[in-house]
Amino acid sequence: MKKEISNCIRLGQEADLEKIYEIEKEDVDAWSYEILRQDLLENEFSTYFVYEEEGQILGFISTMNICGEIQINNISVRSDFRNKKIGTRLLKEGINYYKDQDIIGYTLEVRMDNEPAINLYKKTGFEIAGTRKNYYKNNKDAIIMWRLA
Repeated sequence: MKKEISNCIRLGQEADLEKIYEIEKEDVDAWSYEILRQDLLENEFSTYFVYEEEGQILGFISTMNICGEIQINNISVRSDFRNKKIGTRLLKEGINYYKDQDIIGYTLEVRMDNEPAINLYKKTGFEIAGTRKNYYKNNKDAIIMWRLA
């Protein structure tokens, strides 16, 4: 059963795994298929949302609720559908999903050189809180960002 969250966005499910992985592997710091599989299917704290139009999954976001702190683990949009506000919609819906829960805030890491993502997060209320040295592949640093609930 597909549970729709809003127009075009619904909860991710096992049948979406292959499509999610196809989108994910376009990214420089892509998660492996096995990590995605485990996170989607076995991690009781993770929630996935997919953006779907006309039967095609165009993007996804993965969140994890740990004691009232929502970690935005992963967000990705198919490369041929970027700059169409899909990432913004996914992020807003991922945040909105927790609005009726006792949430402290939302946090994420983003590659320091990923300006489009940093701008997206800033536009949705995230602020820079610090850095993680050598967090990504090729020793790329990450910016830690927070948004209080």
